[in-house]
Amino acid sequence: MNEKKKRRVTLLGVVKILFTVSLIVIVLFPLVWMAVGSFKMEKEILGYPPTVFGTKYTLKSFQRI
Repeated sequence: MNEKKKRRVTLLGVVKILFTVSLIVIVLFPLVWMAVGSFKMEKEILGYPPTVFGTKYTLKSFQRI
């Protein structure tokens, strides 16, 4: 019979996971910012304070090529 090996949670394993997750967030945040920003109104893009997710979305940015 094969017994399942129990995985031990180590400090190094937790640090590796936290590092990987934070690196993924750092890499993906600008891409999400650009994608969401392309659907925002110009007033909302230039507004202060900046928001990640807007309140009103439009396709107006894609009307002219």
